[in-house]
Amino acid sequence: MRQSPPESSQQQQQQQQQQQQQQQQRGSDSDAEHVAARIVEMLPRLHVLVVGPGLGRDPLMQATVARVVRAAREREMPVVLDADALQLVQQDPGLVKGYAGAVLTPNVVEFKRLWESLGLDDPGEGAGETGKVEALAKALGGVTVIQKGGSDFISNGKTTLTDDLTGGKKRSGGQGDTLTGSVATFLAWRKAYMDRLWDVGDKPLSADEMMGLAAFGGSAVTRVCLINPFPSLASLPAVLCAAPMCGRCRG
Repeated sequence: MRQSPPESSQQQQQQQQQQQQQQQQRGSDSDAEHVAARIVEMLPRLHVLVVGPGLGRDPLMQATVARVVRAAREREMPVVLDADALQLVQQDPGLVKGYAGAVLTPNVVEFKRLWESLGLDDPGEGAGETGKVEALAKALGGVTVIQKGGSDFISNGKTTLTDDLTGGKKRSGGQGDTLTGSVATFLAWRKAYMDRLWDVGDKPLSADEMMGLAAFGGSAVTRVCLINPFPSLASLPAVLCAAPMCGRCRG
C-alpha cells in the first residue's frame, strides 16, 4: 500500500503552490499589457473614455494607459485627456495625432509643455489670441484642444470657438476635473445623436461639429456653474460650487 505523505509535507506543498501563484499574480500586475487587457475588456460597455485626473505618473500606470488609449482609438471611441494623461501626449504625440475623436484640456502650464514637446514656433501677433491653440491642434492632426484660461479657446485646427462666458473670479480646485467630466458627458450625448437615437432633422450636424460643440458645452457648463455660488463658496472645490447650480437646473 502507498502511504500518504506526512501532513507537514502536504502543508509545505500547499504553501509553495500559494507562493508561486502569488508571484505569478505579482508578475502579471507589473506587466502593462496584462493590466491594460483587463481594462480594454470593459471598453465595449463605454461611450467615452476619460483619462488623466488622479492618474499619477507611475511608469507602469502610464504604460498601461497608453495601451488603453490606443485600444479606444481603434474602436473610434472619443477620449478626453487631462492632467497627467497629457504627459503621455508630450512623450508620444502619435498616441492621439490624427485622431479627431481626442479632446485635450491643458491649462497654461500643460499647454506650454505640449507646445515645447512638439517644437512649435510662436505664430506671432498676427495670428491673434487663438493662434497658438490652432497651431497646436493642427500639429496634432486635428484633435480638439481646449486651451483653458481667462477665455477658453477651443480648436481642431480648422474651426475655432471662444468661450468667454462669465465664470468664477478665480479657479477652484477640481475645476479642471469638472470640465473634463462635462465634456465627456456631452460626447456621450454626441454618440446618441450620431447613432440617430432621436430625429436629428434633414440637415444633421457633422461629427466634427459635434466634437466642437461638446467641448464648448463642457467649457460653458463649468463656467456657468461657478457664477452665482462664487461669493459664498469660492474656497470650495468646483464640484461643490456646482451643486447649487444643479439644484436650480432640476427646479
